Amino acid sequence: MKNIGEIEVSDLPSSLFVEGGEILAPIRIYKKNNIFAIISDVPFDQYLAEDFAHAVHAFCKENQMKKIVFISGMESINQKKDEPEIFGLVTHKTLESLLYNYKIPKFLDGSIFGTDATIISVFRKTKIPLLVLYAECHPFFPDPKASITAIVILAKILNVKVDTSEIQKRLDKIRIQHRNLMEETLRSLQEKPVKAPQIYR
Repeated sequence: MKNIGEIEVSDLPSSLFVEGGEILAPIRIYKKNNIFAIISDVPFDQYLAEDFAHAVHAFCKENQMKKIVFISGMESINQKKDEPEIFGLVTHKTLESLLYNYKIPKFLDGSIFGTDATIISVFRKTKIPLLVLYAECHPFFPDPKASITAIVILAKILNVKVDTSEIQKRLDKIRIQHRNLMEETLRSLQEKPVKAPQIYR
């Protein structure tokens, strides 16, 4: 996809990223054919998320988007299944058929807090429908397997081909690379109170 611009959030702390000698904005817009992707390299709290959501909505309205797909994680410590499960939530009834067509279980009961709740609240008041895909994932650590599952489902919904074979090959290496991070995070969590997860089911 081609980088075509960026999303500006007024209260976001000044930050830039450098990749291969190229200076990149923290929130970037990419496009290929009729598909746009917005990628953020900075985390949001619920206050920044509202400005971000309004900025994204303005961009989508200007470009006459028909739907938005938002991917997030659903914290699940006890993952006994081979593959993480994906749950769906829609802000408008017009997207209900997507859940049925792609056999995505609907997120039926629970509470959503923080950044996710802020973004969903903004879009449910607009005319542009939002589909939220929640992938079961580890609550504290990077979860490449959950990411792959989400990518595969997203590709089906957007009717595009995505090759995940290279990521699949690197799964074990990625897990090893994150082992030290996991240990450091656990130590840190033992020293500090754990924040409530964004979703309760």
